[in-house]
Amino acid sequence: MKNGANELMRIQNVLEEDRLNVGKGFEEVLISDLNKLLKDYFDFNSLPSIKLIKNKGGYCVNINVDITRVRALNYVLEEDK
Repeated sequence: MKNGANELMRIQNVLEEDRLNVGKGFEEVLISDLNKLLKDYFDFNSLPSIKLIKNKGGYCVNINVDITRVRALNYVLEEDK
């Protein structure tokens, strides 16, 4: 889970630091990070796709990925210990 938490933090940092200039490079980095994160939870045959929509005060982020299987979780969350 630590790897997934690191990917989530990276995605959050990218979103927070690039609020005014969301371009193609941003989307490529975000898709790469999402791919790394989601493969811990799902099997899928193609990269996730994203749609970023600027709205009042920020962005709406839609993520789409066609999964073939949900993976079993083989860890215990630290809060559950």
